[in-house]
Amino acid sequence: AYDDYGNVIIYEKNGRTSETPVIHRAIVWFVPNTTASCVSKLPMGYYGAGDFPDVKNAAHPEGLKCVETLVLHNVGYGHDQMTIESNRMLQNEHAIGSTFFAGFITHGDHNNAGSGELWCDQENLSDQLGRMLSPNKVEWLVGKAVGELPWFGSLKLVASHTPTDKIPPSSWKGLISTIVLIIVIPFLIDIAIAQYQKRKGKKDDKKDDEEEDDEEEEDEGPEEDEEPDKNEEDADEDVDLDDEYGDEFKDMAASKPEAPSKKNKR
Repeated sequence: AYDDYGNVIIYEKNGRTSETPVIHRAIVWFVPNTTASCVSKLPMGYYGAGDFPDVKNAAHPEGLKCVETLVLHNVGYGHDQMTIESNRMLQNEHAIGSTFFAGFITHGDHNNAGSGELWCDQENLSDQLGRMLSPNKVEWLVGKAVGELPWFGSLKLVASHTPTDKIPPSSWKGLISTIVLIIVIPFLIDIAIAQYQKRKGKKDDKKDDEEEDDEEEEDEGPEEDEEPDKNEEDADEDVDLDDEYGDEFKDMAASKPEAPSKKNKR
């Protein structure tokens, strides 16, 4: 995750909830091996060694067992080497309790020990009581990183009085670029919104004008239709008059005396 092997986890230093958690990368899982057969392989005074079930190959398909020193290559953004001393992990665990336990070996991507060597947290960090960190139990995990604000960790390092030469130059470049974008992007968004609203306003005005024109046309329509109605009324009156006078003419014709015949004239 985040361009390298191992999830970035957030954990409490030696399980102390009163301290600020650390957000670093889990690089390998450590299991104490304090069996008699393992202790017998080591010099006097050693507590034992460690098993690394994650580290598998053809010779060790179930993972490495009873390993005194584990060397990892191409670790971190600098592709450095990391050396893990199993007995040192057990010593750190013994300092905070009497029982050995399994846990994550972690490191910061820039915990550089110099000369291409990368320190793990258990070789480099301590809690507020001055005890070196032991491998991290699962119950000490606060969470897992699922997002990031790139390079803003540089500001935290400066605030904690970390020498600036310990911060990678690429982090400063990325931080400056991010801050510039954070400032510029809101201005661009405001301009885009203003342009959108302006265009939308013009469209709304045009639509209102078209609706007003349509209303005017509807108002003029009935006046034009009144004339045909008047003509129809006149036509109806003509028909009524024709009917009235037609009936009168018929009555007059019916009551007109017949013309005398020649026989009557004599």
